[in-house]
Amino acid sequence: MYIGCVIGALQGGFGMLKRALPATLLVAFLVGTVANAQGLCPADRLSDKLICVLPQVYGSGGLQQGIGALQPVPWHHGGHFENSFVNDLTPLNTAVGTELTLLPLASPASGIVYTFDRSLGVLTASTEDFGPILSERAQTIGRHKWNLGLSFQRFDFHTLDGADMKSLPAVFTHLDDNNDVPGSTTNCTINPQGPMDSSTGECGFVRDTISTTNRISLRVNQFTGYVTYGLTNRFDLSLALPVVNVRMNVTSDAKSVDNAHSGDHQFKKPGCGLASSEGQALLPECASQSFFNTRNATGIGDIVLRGKYTVWRGERAGLAFGADLRLPSGDDQNFLGAGTVGFKPFAVFSYRARLSPHVNVGYEVNGDSILAGDITQGTSAHLPNQFIYVAGADFVVVNKRLSATFDLIGQRVFDAGRVSRTNKSFLGACAPAGLGPGDPGYCTQPAPTSQAPTLTPTRSSFNITSAAIGVKLRAAGRLLLIGHILVKLDEGGLRSPIVPLVGLSYTF
Repeated sequence: MYIGCVIGALQGGFGMLKRALPATLLVAFLVGTVANAQGLCPADRLSDKLICVLPQVYGSGGLQQGIGALQPVPWHHGGHFENSFVNDLTPLNTAVGTELTLLPLASPASGIVYTFDRSLGVLTASTEDFGPILSERAQTIGRHKWNLGLSFQRFDFHTLDGADMKSLPAVFTHLDDNNDVPGSTTNCTINPQGPMDSSTGECGFVRDTISTTNRISLRVNQFTGYVTYGLTNRFDLSLALPVVNVRMNVTSDAKSVDNAHSGDHQFKKPGCGLASSEGQALLPECASQSFFNTRNATGIGDIVLRGKYTVWRGERAGLAFGADLRLPSGDDQNFLGAGTVGFKPFAVFSYRARLSPHVNVGYEVNGDSILAGDITQGTSAHLPNQFIYVAGADFVVVNKRLSATFDLIGQRVFDAGRVSRTNKSFLGACAPAGLGPGDPGYCTQPAPTSQAPTLTPTRSSFNITSAAIGVKLRAAGRLLLIGHILVKLDEGGLRSPIVPLVGLSYTF
C-alpha cells in the first residue's frame, strides 16, 4: 500500500514539475548534450574549457618537439612526452566529476514544518527544531505549503587522495619511437621486449624524462536556490537549482633530465637555441621552464529534483522514503556539472523532540561521463556510484528561536580513478657522451634504474567522511538564517578542509 502511494505521489508530483518547468529543463539538458559533442583539447589551439587546463598547461602542443613546448630536433626522432602527462593526471578530472556528484546541497525541505492539529482541525507550525542542514528528516512541510531557500557554499580543494595539490610531483617518460636512422631496424622503447627493441645505443634518447612539480588551485563557489512544495501532508516535491563558479589555476615547474647526454630535449625559451650537434649538454637555463594555465567558468550546475514521502508517522517518530534525480544541466567540460544523470533513492528515520535525532541512507547510481573517460580520445566512462549515510541530531538552543545541528556524513565511492604518490623506477643515465661508435649521442654503459617521486593512476573504492556543524536562527516570523561548516575527517578523493555555508529559508 505504501509503495503504491509513493509511486502515485511521485508520478503526480513530477508531472506537476514537468508542466511548470519544461523550458528550463529542456534547455539545461541540451546545453549538457551539445557540450559533450564538441572536440576536446585541440592540438592546434588553446581550449577555453576547464577540462583542458591540465592537458594544455604546456601549450596546445603539449610536451612535444616542434609544435609543442620542446625545441625541434633535426635528426632521428621527435620527442614526445604528452601522453604520459595526460594519463598520469587523468584521475584528477575523474575526481572532479565524482566530487560534483557529492557536493552537499542544503536540505530543500529544512526549516519550519507544519503538522495537522486534529483537535483544532488546522495546520500549525512546529518550532521544536528547525531540522538538519545537509541531511533530511522524515517530516514533510505540510499540505500546500511552500519553502523557499538560498544558500552559498565555498569549496577550496587542497588535497587529492591525501596528496597536497600545491606540490604534486610527476615524472613523464618518453614515448616509444621508431628509430628512423638510415639502415637501422631498431625500435626505441623504454620497455624492451625483444631483440629488435632497445633503450641504449642510438635509442638512448628514450631514457630522457621530464620531471615536474605541479601546483593546482581549484575553487568552487556554489549558489543554490531551493523550492519545496507540500503536495500532501505526507509528500514533498523539491527542486534545487545551483549556479556554480569554478576557477582553476595550474603551475608546472618542469625540468628536462638529459639521461642520454644528447641535448635532444630542451624547452623553447628566448636565448636557448638547439645544440649544434648531439652530445652537447644542455645549458641549465634551457633545461627548465615554468608553465602556467588558468580558466574560470560560471553557469547553471546540475539541477536536482527530489521527492520525499512519509510512509509511517508516529506521535514523534517518522520514516520516509524518497529519491533524488540529478539532471546533466551543468557544462561538464567546465566542471559545472557531472556530465551524466544520477539517481539516488534514500530512506530517512527521525524523531521529533527537543533533541531530534535523524538517520539517512541512500545509494546513488550514475551514468557515463567524459570526466571519467579519456579526454584525449573524447570517450566517456562510468562515473562512480556511491553509498551515502548520515547520522545526526538537531536541538533547540534558545527559546525556540535558535537551533543547532550536527551530522556525521559518510560516503563510500566505488571503483573510482585515483592517484597515489609513490616512488617509481625510471631508466638510468647513459655514460658521458662521445663514448659510442661514431655518434656523440650514442648511449653506452647505462646506469641502474633510479627512483623518483611521481603520481601513479590507480583504481579503488574509498571512503569520504565529514563532520557538519551548523545553527539556524529564527530572525523574524517564518524566516530562518543559516550558518554551517563542513569539516573533512579523512583524505579520500578531492577534498576541501573546511566548507562554509550561509543561507536563508522562508516557509509560507
